[in-house]
Amino acid sequence: MAEDSTPVSSEQKRPVDDDMRKLSEDGKLEQKEYLETYNVVLSCVKSLFDLSRDNEHKEESLSEDVEEPQSKTELSKVLSQICGLVNHEKPQTQFTCVPDHYTHINIIGKTLSLYLSLLDEACVNKLSACIKSDCSHWLSKLFGYENALCCFHEHQWDGLVRVCRLALRLKYPKFGTEGFTALYTRPPVVYISSSACNSLGHYLCTQLGLPQSSVCKVPCNTVFGSTHTMDIAAFERLFNDDVSCGKTPLLLIAYAGTPLAGHTDNLSRLRELCTQNGLWLHLEGDTLATLCLETVPASLKSAPACDSMSLNISKWFALPSAPYCAEASGLSQSHTPDRLSVLPLWISIQTIGLDKMREMILHAAQLSQQLCVSLDGMQAAVKRIAQPHCMSSMVVFQYKAAPVSPSGSILQTGGEEDASDQDEEQDDTELSSSSRSSSPEPGCVSSSVRDSINQMIAKYLAQQVPSVKIGVVNLPKEGCCIRFNPVLSSRICGTTSENVEDFVICLKEEVARLDTLLLSQEEFRLATEGKEHVVAVEIQDTSAVGALLCVPRYWTNKDLGKLREAKKVELNDWNKEVLAKVSEGMEDVFSKGRTQDGLTCITIDKVPATSSVDAVVDIVCKGATELETSSKYLEQMADAIQRGIEAAQQDLVKESEEKLLEEGLLRQVPLVSSFMNWLSPLPEEPKTIGRTFNLTSGNLHKTEKIYKYHMQVQDEDDEEAVPVTPTKSSPEATPVKESPAASD
Repeated sequence: MAEDSTPVSSEQKRPVDDDMRKLSEDGKLEQKEYLETYNVVLSCVKSLFDLSRDNEHKEESLSEDVEEPQSKTELSKVLSQICGLVNHEKPQTQFTCVPDHYTHINIIGKTLSLYLSLLDEACVNKLSACIKSDCSHWLSKLFGYENALCCFHEHQWDGLVRVCRLALRLKYPKFGTEGFTALYTRPPVVYISSSACNSLGHYLCTQLGLPQSSVCKVPCNTVFGSTHTMDIAAFERLFNDDVSCGKTPLLLIAYAGTPLAGHTDNLSRLRELCTQNGLWLHLEGDTLATLCLETVPASLKSAPACDSMSLNISKWFALPSAPYCAEASGLSQSHTPDRLSVLPLWISIQTIGLDKMREMILHAAQLSQQLCVSLDGMQAAVKRIAQPHCMSSMVVFQYKAAPVSPSGSILQTGGEEDASDQDEEQDDTELSSSSRSSSPEPGCVSSSVRDSINQMIAKYLAQQVPSVKIGVVNLPKEGCCIRFNPVLSSRICGTTSENVEDFVICLKEEVARLDTLLLSQEEFRLATEGKEHVVAVEIQDTSAVGALLCVPRYWTNKDLGKLREAKKVELNDWNKEVLAKVSEGMEDVFSKGRTQDGLTCITIDKVPATSSVDAVVDIVCKGATELETSSKYLEQMADAIQRGIEAAQQDLVKESEEKLLEEGLLRQVPLVSSFMNWLSPLPEEPKTIGRTFNLTSGNLHKTEKIYKYHMQVQDEDDEEAVPVTPTKSSPEATPVKESPAASD
């Protein structure tokens, strides 16, 4: 038996050993494939966030047509197509991403949730219920909103839609059975602050199937309080009007951090009104993130008493796989097909810990306060759009463009109040009373120029300190402003206190440079006021000291608004010649520019340290005068006059020939002419009309009106003016000679 069993066991062991060896080899191959796949994906991610990629490579990738995947394609080639499709249109330093350890864990959690979705459905449902229950409990505890359930969703406003449906069921008990017929007699009304996104009301009506009349926008304050927060008196009036019209007020959407300015509504008063009138109160805004701090800001003390709120967990904690969250008492868990979408958040909360999450928000709040303190020390040049007695996680400010001259006077901005009152700089009454002017008085900086300067500052700061992510917002009253929201950006950009210090240093340097530039521009305006043949013009480049148009002295009228095309060509060539003369040895001071009307002008880029604005303007005037007295210019003028005389002679000869043709050939025969004149007398013989040549416009005029009115007739009033154009015999003629007309 032993002898028979020995070969059998050895034969049985061989296949087992072969299988184990094969499994081991397969495992090594799979592990190798996983590592290769990981390296390929990691290389793709690095390439996506590499902003210094070659533009030519991106253009080539975009130009190639993607072939149909009939056969197997390498993963690296597939991912390279993504790198080609992703094009960073913004400037390189406008975007920075520093994902940390927690961000990577959250992304891996998303991958794990997709793997777990392959399990049995019963197991997935059980796991999903446990995960959502834990996350709901942890978030309620983190933000101090006890006894609330969380609704997790992918779109930022889907939670608000579920809240509206819950409020509809509470207000209309028969809504669940009768549907929208229950709303017919007393239609619902949703109140939204005018500071909200414009598309929010339309989105709610679309998702709920309600008419646009169901959304009522509440205006913001105009006299007292912040102009970016809800006007409570106006809300009460709208509420009473709707009740008297037979409507049912359903829900009020207030903000703890408006989207543009970051201001907070009067939550305590709104909570009181909603409780008295049975209205559902829902809160939105990034300032709600500060509810997780140990010391909650005074303006948010009433926030936990609201009926529901929306939480942007993904942006606040830099967790890209985390869903949006809406907290409310009475909300039911969603039953979407993606039931494990909360798993990345569940993993991240446990990995990070609630204490660390509080530290993240505290760090963002400290960055915000640090920048606010620095900006308050620059009140003479920078205006912070702040809300008194309220803490905001968002910092919004703008450059005033009103520097103080050495004499102590302030360069005013168009439509702004006196900037010397620094104590009222943060007062909301000033914000509401400032009106923007499109046509400023002399010595003022227009609102459009101020907006352009602030955009330029934002671009410069983004290039110098990319770790401090800023944006440009256009506020209704203040215009273009710079916004810094560390709650949304500090985690993903890795912003530190040192970065904010560097940001403030760059801002101070740029403000000092712009103050000097604006004062130079004002000096330039004053320096050109008394010049007869130099006109100051506006250009799009706000970084230049100013721009000049040199007008020839023989132009009797310097109005540039009605120039004909030929005179524009003449003026352009004239300024090019002046620029070529004055820029010799001063190429860094003068350059060629273009006005808003398309005319070539002389731009003063900077003023030398050893000179002044008046001296630079005098250089241009002197250069134009020297050019006018040059022999070349005089020869051109003489040629133009000679051609005018020749044109007048030709015109007179032509008129004489036409007169002979009108009289007829027989009147020219000596004997027959007397008989013809006796038979058919000629009318009184008209006098020959002379010609006058207008050197300013280059046109030829009849002298009839001069003798009639005993004065020189303006060129634009003479419809019979004949333009004098250069002949083929004088190809070197300048545009002065080919000008048909000019505005006197």
